[in-house]
Amino acid sequence: MVKLSADLAPDRLTAIVEALAGSPAAGLILSNTSRARTGLRGPLPEGADQGGLSGRPLLAGMLTAIGTVKGLTKDRFTLLASGGIFSGADAR
Repeated sequence: MVKLSADLAPDRLTAIVEALAGSPAAGLILSNTSRARTGLRGPLPEGADQGGLSGRPLLAGMLTAIGTVKGLTKDRFTLLASGGIFSGADAR
C-alpha cells in the first residue's frame, strides 16, 4: 500500500499514480490529512492551525481523488479512502 497526500495538485497525483501503475504496489491509500484549511465553517482557534486537518472537510477532495485514480487505473489498485469518509453513503 502506498499512501498519497491530500495536498497533491491534480497533475502531480496523475503523474504519481501513473508511475505506480508499473510497481508491485497492491493498493493506494488516498489522503487522510491535509495542510489546507478549505471547507471549514469558521476560523480555527489560535494555535489550532498546526499539523494536518482531517475529517469532514476532506470529503469532496477525497471523492475527486478516488474518481481520478479509478479513471486512470481501473481495477489495478485496491483503493482505501481515509479522509472525510463518515458513512457508507459518503463512500458511494
